Amino acid sequence: MSTDNLTLSETKPWYQSKTIWAAIVTVAASAASLFGIAYSPSEQAAAIDALVAVATSLAGLVALFGRLAARTRIRTNGGSVGKEAGFEDPATPHD
Repeated sequence: MSTDNLTLSETKPWYQSKTIWAAIVTVAASAASLFGIAYSPSEQAAAIDALVAVATSLAGLVALFGRLAARTRIRTNGGSVGKEAGFEDPATPHD
């Protein structure tokens, strides 16, 4: 596999990084081995996938809760996002 066109130009939150979660699981598995608990590589891989899914879901819930709890509208250059997308404010009277 060629790596000529692979770059790190795309970004993502840290909690969506399998590398970060793999490091966390590796450290946790190593610490568990001190107490006589052993995990197979497949169990570690399953834990990484589960942790990425849980972290992403929690982040989505936090973002949704934050938007629902917000007291202000989202704005872009010159207007609210809803108006630019063709949505009207339900509180605005219609003709």
